[in-house]
Formats: sequence, structure tokens, C-alpha cells
Amino acid sequence: QRVLDMLAHHPDLLARYRFLFVGRTGWLADQEAMPDSLHDAVRTKRLQFLGYVSEYEKYKLLRAAQATLYP
Repeated sequence: QRVLDMLAHHPDLLARYRFLFVGRTGWLADQEAMPDSLHDAVRTKRLQFLGYVSEYEKYKLLRAAQATLYP
């Protein structure tokens, strides 16, 4: 939830970067509690909740990432 709050307060980051949440379904609870100001970012795919991905897809995402955050 802290990352979503930070993005709500700094929309300029969503204009510069895409944010992908990958992993367990616990992130879904965060998605449902998402600040209203972020719904447009989801609609335009600047903010995505991918859930689990294959090892190969994870590899591709990590290789293309400019930054990675772990809980």
C-alpha cells in the first residue's frame, strides 16, 4: 500500500515509468484499496497488477526493469 500511496502523491513518476506489481494475490487487496487518483494509470497501463508470472516472464521483466522493489 505504501508504494501506491507514494505514486498517488507523485503522479510525475507514473508519467515517466511503468509500475508492475508481480507476485502473490495479496497485491490484489492493495489494488482494491488503491487511491482513486491511480485508476487512470491502471486504465492506461502505466500501473499494472500481473499476479504470478512464469520464470521466463519474470526473467524478461527483471532484465527490462530500471528498478526492482522487494517487500
